[in-house]
Amino acid sequence: MTDLIVGAAANYRWETSTDCTYPFVVSMRRSGYKGRCVFIVSAPISLETKKKYDEYGIELWNITPKDQYDYPHVFRFRAIPEIIRSIPDLRYVLALDVKDIVFQSDPTKWLEENLGEHKIVGFSYEILHKDSAHARNLFIHIFGPEVYESVANRNVYGVGIVCGLPKEISELSQAISDLCDRRLDPYIENSYCVPDQQAYNLLLSREPWLSSIKTLGLHNGFISLGEGTFNSANGTLYPLASPSTPCVMYHHNGYPEREVIIREKYKG
Repeated sequence: MTDLIVGAAANYRWETSTDCTYPFVVSMRRSGYKGRCVFIVSAPISLETKKKYDEYGIELWNITPKDQYDYPHVFRFRAIPEIIRSIPDLRYVLALDVKDIVFQSDPTKWLEENLGEHKIVGFSYEILHKDSAHARNLFIHIFGPEVYESVANRNVYGVGIVCGLPKEISELSQAISDLCDRRLDPYIENSYCVPDQQAYNLLLSREPWLSSIKTLGLHNGFISLGEGTFNSANGTLYPLASPSTPCVMYHHNGYPEREVIIREKYKG
């Protein structure tokens, strides 16, 4: 059996001042992860980037956007079920943001030890929809006030890190894609107003997903959004829950001073 890490990397390059992918790729392979990794793209990529992907065993999956409003945030969930179906004997699937994550150890080892009876694991921002102006306003904009009321008192869950068993990840991804197509207005102003996270949160309020997912708070050993102790000497983040053991994955967006250290650490 093998494992799969999958994410959208449309319009990204191996190395650039903004949306670079090498910290994700290099840290993933240094972590000891030996499974497959597929990046979803929608246009030709540079030869330099393709060469580095080949070097690190990164496969590309091309998808054609439906229209100019079909952002990578959304079409990745249409592609994920196709990719899963194309790979036999999968054990775990990790659907992840590409440009914002570095790996500090092999994530499949954590899943082996902690997934347990659950089918999926994800994380919570530990804030209710009603208490987050951005989440509240975007949800109402995308699905309307009546649907919003069904999640107003529920935590906001992040769609950028969804891991678990292939069947459930495939079905959840398809459900996210289908719900995105049911947004009130097909027009999407920009990539900050895409409906993927709202669709994900709506699904998590319902069965079968409500009882299938293991949700993690901000302080855990699997994924950190920056909480914990960052050692600037070695570019490692230690979670508050376990200050002597680095968290498995670190979502480093939003810390520019750390970004410089991380980019230097994972040059490859």
